[in-house]
Amino acid sequence: MSSDISWDDRTVKLRTTNLTHAIEIKASAPKGTFLGLTPPFEEGHKPNLLAQSHVARLEVKVSKRVGLLGLGGWETVCEEVFEPATLEFAGDSYRAEGRGKGKEELLGARATGGEEDYLALLS
Repeated sequence: MSSDISWDDRTVKLRTTNLTHAIEIKASAPKGTFLGLTPPFEEGHKPNLLAQSHVARLEVKVSKRVGLLGLGGWETVCEEVFEPATLEFAGDSYRAEGRGKGKEELLGARATGGEEDYLALLS
């Protein structure tokens, strides 16, 4: 299985194969459509540890091997697109980019400023 998770591009790509079949999944959403959320933990809610977009595009492609004994190339069996879908970044894929911090940490001295500054950092 291979994966490519990019907060910068707001895209997640997954691919897995066996000897005869492959499935590829790509989810993406436009910048500026993500909302910072506060997930629950045992010690309480922690601010801005994940972000979700509900206007994502999900593409799924299923392929099979062709040719003698399945030693040829890949042939697409079916493709589906789902819109709107939901895409979420959390944990290392989100925090590694400096996004898993609270409003005060992101804005520093401007923490008393407007929400638009904070939201601009998320988009």
